[in-house]
Amino acid sequence: MVAARYVEIGLLGGVALFQAGLAAGLPWGSGSRGGTAAADVLPPGLRLASAASCALLSGVTYAVVRSTGWSPRGYRGWWQSGRPGARFVTPTYR
Repeated sequence: MVAARYVEIGLLGGVALFQAGLAAGLPWGSGSRGGTAAADVLPPGLRLASAASCALLSGVTYAVVRSTGWSPRGYRGWWQSGRPGARFVTPTYR
């Protein structure tokens, strides 16, 4: 069941990033909105809708991430690990 959540996180996060790109003006308009966008860059109204969709999908992704038990409270980065030059940022759980 946990593996399905990670797949869901990946898919939701990918779609949120795609919507963020559309809102930022990247030329992905022909691959979105059912292919009905005439131009590659979306008009301002659809870019606003993509931004709202990105915000909603990001919130849902965060909720799914939290349901896996991960908490940013126990997070320690390489700068806090006491190992200078550590290359990986790993979460620790308490």
